[in-house]
Amino acid sequence: MSSLTIEGLSKNFGGLQALRDLSLSIQPGERRAIIGPNGAGKTTLFHLIGGQLSPSSGRIFLFGQEVSKLPPFRRAAHGLGRTFQITTLFANLTVMENMVLAVQALDPVKLVLYRALTSYPHIRRRARVLLEQWNL
Repeated sequence: MSSLTIEGLSKNFGGLQALRDLSLSIQPGERRAIIGPNGAGKTTLFHLIGGQLSPSSGRIFLFGQEVSKLPPFRRAAHGLGRTFQITTLFANLTVMENMVLAVQALDPVKLVLYRALTSYPHIRRRARVLLEQWNL
């Protein structure tokens, strides 16, 4: 099963066609580069995949589930993670605290602001495992 499958994806902004009939399949662990000049539709493609824009036509699948009409937070629950060109961490938090915030976004149990982080040991464990895997 593909991690990401795109079928016939198009995006129009009025009379401007930013993306036309794009199809793509990415397998788990596979890496692809999206290259092209300014105005080629790269950012539009990433906004469509992430859910910041809705397609004019076509479909987007994450791990076999169609997500074409889902908002970004629902796509995250299906396993999609996205970074933007300018990444902003919380400078006043530790690396572990920043990682916990990232990990909890994919967890079905959401953090409650008035509960101590120690109430969520599985999230902290997952963050620690990832940091260790990345030698951080």
